[in-house]
Amino acid sequence: MTHYQRISGPNENFSKWNVACDFNNRNQDKTDIARSCKYINSITKKLERVTYAFEVLKLLPAEPLIKVISKRYLYDHYGNHVNLSLKQRENVRLALINSKIVNWYPMKLVTPNKTINSTPFFLNELGKYYYYNVFGFSPESVSLKFYRDKVVKNRLFSVEQLNILSKHYDNLGYDTKTGLYPFDLIVDDLHGFLLIDQHENTIGIEKRISEAIHQSRTRGILLYFPAMTPEMQRRISAVVAGILYNENRDKKYRPFSYVTYIESAICSGKNTFDWSYYITAPKNYQRAHIPETLSFPKTDIRENDFVSSSMRVLRNNKSYQQKVKQNFNIQYISGLNGKEIVPNIKVSVGIGQILSLWEELANNSEVILTGLCSNQILDSIGSYPRLLIVDGARNGADHLNTLDKFRKNGAQVLELHRNHAKAVLTDDKFLIHSMTTSKYAGNNIDSFAVIDFGEHKDRKLIKEKIYKLLYYFAMEQNENFKTELEDLRKIFQYKIELYPHFNCKVKDWDYFKRLSYLSRVSNSKLIIFSSHLSMKKLAKNCKFLVVQGTSRSDNHDCYMTAIKHGYAVIKRRLWHPRLIFNNEFVSTGSWDFSPIREQKELQMIIHTS
Repeated sequence: MTHYQRISGPNENFSKWNVACDFNNRNQDKTDIARSCKYINSITKKLERVTYAFEVLKLLPAEPLIKVISKRYLYDHYGNHVNLSLKQRENVRLALINSKIVNWYPMKLVTPNKTINSTPFFLNELGKYYYYNVFGFSPESVSLKFYRDKVVKNRLFSVEQLNILSKHYDNLGYDTKTGLYPFDLIVDDLHGFLLIDQHENTIGIEKRISEAIHQSRTRGILLYFPAMTPEMQRRISAVVAGILYNENRDKKYRPFSYVTYIESAICSGKNTFDWSYYITAPKNYQRAHIPETLSFPKTDIRENDFVSSSMRVLRNNKSYQQKVKQNFNIQYISGLNGKEIVPNIKVSVGIGQILSLWEELANNSEVILTGLCSNQILDSIGSYPRLLIVDGARNGADHLNTLDKFRKNGAQVLELHRNHAKAVLTDDKFLIHSMTTSKYAGNNIDSFAVIDFGEHKDRKLIKEKIYKLLYYFAMEQNENFKTELEDLRKIFQYKIELYPHFNCKVKDWDYFKRLSYLSRVSNSKLIIFSSHLSMKKLAKNCKFLVVQGTSRSDNHDCYMTAIKHGYAVIKRRLWHPRLIFNNEFVSTGSWDFSPIREQKELQMIIHTS
């Protein structure tokens, strides 16, 4: 039996090579710095000889086909579009390859109508090193901005793509399985679907695809890579090409093919009724074999059918609302819907699109605690708060203008460096949540907890205590925060706990220590709803994990840890909660279970047993 090993791609290799490397002060050894500068300068001199080589290189992390860059995205210094000739493209291609910072892998895209040469070019490890030093920013930042501008938002076929596929093959009598990461869906143990989102970082995508390729070979699974857009389809091909290139470099080449399609093709009214394929074209130009596939899925859903959003710009759009076919109403967790957890203290915890809830409490509020503020949020504010606490690291014009609007309407504004915490305090309620106040406020499925102390005899005292807590949080006065918190803990009979994060490693954070302890001694395993997860301690005790994506390298490692322990990992779109719970406690807040250091967070634990 052939023994296959998982092959890492250039992004993963670069991250390992770069562990001890600081781009601002790479090495204290002046000899090494001189060598680095000499290496960078030598490549620059080579590229300077070829017109538009730098411009193409700059866009390559976002668009792997040089021909497409030339036709759509290349401009001269005067802003005029430039379409390179075949000879010019060839010169650029050779310059990048000969500089040894770019690799390529021969691939063809076979559609139902034609076969297209679709050879992707990608930065290798040295290319990533060179790119950062020359342009002053990471290749990933270019890639993410490019795909973020082309994201498919709120379309029913996209948000529910996994469920549509699963139901389609269920109805045809196939055996379907979900939760078996790295796959989103496995059909009859022979066909594996991976849904990849445009906001995910390339290293997370790469490690996940690498694992899927490894499992496809060891288990005989054919891979299916749906893509939101043609641009995303090409991005996936570049990731696959990087992995296959490294495999070929290790002299372990095997022909490879995978199935692909644009996600909207499954909609009614679309004339696509069959798959497309990416096939390798190795040096001997023998195509990879295209194996037997499933029938192509079609649905009654139309391309312009939407899912709901509580964003005001969409909520007030009659044309949009008429096309909404699915809503994300609030769902309460562990029966916590106005539940009296201690005498005259009621608690509600749930997930959903929560902008309406936020608006209800934010108007006439005492305190609003949030990060980035876009001007769209002003549409939700009729009465301004006494105190607004925001992320002081933001300096965009939209954010600053929004803060000025709050000041002009009588709100005190405190700026807390790298604040990510989110909360609202009123005269009788305290809301802690995960919803951003950016231009996408109310679009995603978020988590929240509301503490209702309106019927408590000391409600004025509770309000003032929480107000002081939030003020001390904004001023980074940890000791004063703890002093005020102790009185609140007594009033809440230690059923409700609050934990701030100011500046420490996660492993040293009181909240994480408490959470790890509770998950370890609890009689029931955890359920985690989060955009991502990077904490293996939690993954080992999690029976069910629902995440938005695989962006970081340690996200992939955590999900694989959960799978190895026999737990399910589900990916969902428009998914933005931060919620962890079992039969004994519920915890929520703003932290997305990532390895933070200086980022400010506010977390709550509610004991339910």
